[in-house]
Amino acid sequence: MAHSSSKKAETLRSLIRILVDASETIIKQWEAEDQPYLPGPVTGEVPSHELFEARRIILGACDMCADLVQDPLERLSEISFSYFSARALHIVAEARVFDILAEADPSSGMDIQDISHLTGINAGKLVRVLRCLCSLHIFAEVKPNRFANSSTSQAIVGNDPFRNWLILR
Repeated sequence: MAHSSSKKAETLRSLIRILVDASETIIKQWEAEDQPYLPGPVTGEVPSHELFEARRIILGACDMCADLVQDPLERLSEISFSYFSARALHIVAEARVFDILAEADPSSGMDIQDISHLTGINAGKLVRVLRCLCSLHIFAEVKPNRFANSSTSQAIVGNDPFRNWLILR
């Protein structure tokens, strides 16, 4: 069902207000903790009800924004590619890339050839897998063909129970 431009604009403005309000709840939580933010699974802490709801609202509103502003065929194509992202995550978990990159300087990263050598995965294939995950901010390509952990992948370093869970998925 097509929406008028004014209706779409009104919806987008509402979503932005929701995002701002929920973001302020999360920012207040961060400031109250006075420490770098780490999501619940890393700290082992259960978030407060307010924090849980703010996260849920932001994720839902972001999905609604994507649905509103993205071309429908592009959105459907993107969703169909989620299988590839999940498979890429499985590959790097099996190969312990999180732990390998933990040894790299975060600002200069590790060269794809070195990662390939340590994992036994062809460099040409591995670079595509890592770039797929970089597009989701799971890793960072800090320089051409040089990769480092992001705050997300850093959370898995040395976490064999979670790494094994990823492999089982």
